[in-house]
Amino acid sequence: RYHAADASYNVFRADEIEIDYSLTGVLRLNLEVQDLILRNVHLQIRQDETGRVILPVPVKADVVQQDDVFAPRVDVDAFAVQGLHLFFGGESRELAVENVNLTGSYLLERGTGRLVINRGDAFVPGTRTPVQSVEMELFHHQKSVRIQAFSVRLGSSFIMANGRFNDGRFERMQFIFTPGVLGERHQRGLIPGLECELGVNVVVDGGLDDLALIGTVTGKGFGFMINGLQFDASLGSEEIVFDRVEGVLSGAQINGGFRYSWARNGAFAYEGRFQKLDLMNGFVPDVGLPAMDLNGTGSIEFDGG
Repeated sequence: RYHAADASYNVFRADEIEIDYSLTGVLRLNLEVQDLILRNVHLQIRQDETGRVILPVPVKADVVQQDDVFAPRVDVDAFAVQGLHLFFGGESRELAVENVNLTGSYLLERGTGRLVINRGDAFVPGTRTPVQSVEMELFHHQKSVRIQAFSVRLGSSFIMANGRFNDGRFERMQFIFTPGVLGERHQRGLIPGLECELGVNVVVDGGLDDLALIGTVTGKGFGFMINGLQFDASLGSEEIVFDRVEGVLSGAQINGGFRYSWARNGAFAYEGRFQKLDLMNGFVPDVGLPAMDLNGTGSIEFDGG
């Protein structure tokens, strides 16, 4: 359970836990578990007042020495989670996942834990696409979590990730999205609810409500055709701001800065260089303007439709 001056809630709760373990190992600070089953589990992962994410992993201020024979050891040969309800989010961005079923193993030794999930499935409320498979390997030590490998299959698309989650913030976390209909998975505001078929490779740093992004995107989304667009951006609760965006967007070669707001009905602003730009090619609603071919340097703004 998490306690703070302005918040108190259960980080982890399980209605039923079934465990098969060796009692003699417990007496030696060596918990050997053959089977562990957790049923109807509720897990909340939120931010504290500083923006750091509270994770349900052991946190110790003292560093465990490698030769410390008194360091506890936990070895779970096989575990199963039957019916996990996960809530993950910050002040402005939330994700709920229900009916999660997982199997895997866990080892805690000399202060470092290793979690392996070899099979899983789930359901995201508000979407028509179930999570068909989940695989993950991660290590945790004190306030740091390193994701060695993570993959999720949603319909015909995959999400893969690796990197570090340090002291409640993303640290060089790489996400790869294969093309899929992200609009069906806008997930209560986590992803804008627009039809998208995008391939994205992005590195993420920061807290949930203030993410710094560096990456490349190709495909169709947000009303645009995107071809190898490279960007440096920051993602907030109501808009995404590209400090640098370079590539081909709906047939136009662009190199500049771009701001897009889903909270203001698609309002955007661009400042920089452009070639072969046709505003009617996905940039503004069809209001009967003729085709155009704009070239040069300048700024373009649209207040939203």
